[in-house]
Amino acid sequence: MLKISLGNRKKKQIGSTLRIVIKPAKYTTKIRERCWLSQGTFELTCDRPQAFSFIPGQKIQIESGDIVREYSIASAPSNPLLQLCIRKVEGGRLSSALSEKSIGSDLRFRGPYGYFNFNPSNLQSVFIATGTGIAPFASMIRSGVNDFILFHGVRQVADLFFKSEMKTAARRYLPIVSDAPDLPDGHY
Repeated sequence: MLKISLGNRKKKQIGSTLRIVIKPAKYTTKIRERCWLSQGTFELTCDRPQAFSFIPGQKIQIESGDIVREYSIASAPSNPLLQLCIRKVEGGRLSSALSEKSIGSDLRFRGPYGYFNFNPSNLQSVFIATGTGIAPFASMIRSGVNDFILFHGVRQVADLFFKSEMKTAARRYLPIVSDAPDLPDGHY
């Protein structure tokens, strides 16, 4: 007889298939830094709890009272800090609070979640991102992924977050700016 310890996992029997559901753990961390990337977007840096591990491309859920929001991780798993790219939404209850929360404050989250992960192949990798959706790709390149083509769509040139890192890692970096009258060379 085989016995398996499931820890915080639950078993579900669906027909003849046994599914194991993993409920991500809860963590508390401290905010270490807030760096404004543009007028409305910031990178929030926190301590990464020792037991927390993730795969580049995954996200976490930040909890504050009854508010829960998901944010993609922008840091590499080898980084002892956890970095998130967050757009401050006007009237947004959590993003606005995070933009003003004191350095050193506690932050509660759950995770990791998601399956948006890079799987190498013989085909040319093509990435498409807009706005803060660049965060999972930042995690991937900070973990060594390179030689891809990236279409990076934003409204303003200032919103091309992590541009120098992307240009260095990409085979071809194509910034696409929708609301800029005079575009610098290399922008579409």
